[in-house]
Amino acid sequence: MGVLGPYNLVDVHPSLSLQLTNKTTFELASVFYWRFSTDDGIYNNAGNVIRPGFNSDARYIGTQLEAALTHRFSREFEVSATYEVFLPGAFIENSGPDEVVHFVGIELLFRF
Repeated sequence: MGVLGPYNLVDVHPSLSLQLTNKTTFELASVFYWRFSTDDGIYNNAGNVIRPGFNSDARYIGTQLEAALTHRFSREFEVSATYEVFLPGAFIENSGPDEVVHFVGIELLFRF
């Protein structure tokens, strides 16, 4: 989903992958995000501040849940469908708008 960049973060990312057939996999994952420093904000992937840190002393940013279904048609070609949701935590709730973010994606991969 890429809501948060890799700055001022501590995260735990458990996942489970199931091989449904020899060509199809289903993956479930969750990511739990905390701020490393309460004196700093959170950033996007480019390093721009998306939420300054001075509005809250809370560390917990939120939870991201992910589900992905991937089918490999051949060695060169596969397709993936992904659904992700980001649930705001205390820091987001305390420091501004705190809406749930949904993401749906389709990815086609061709290797050559």
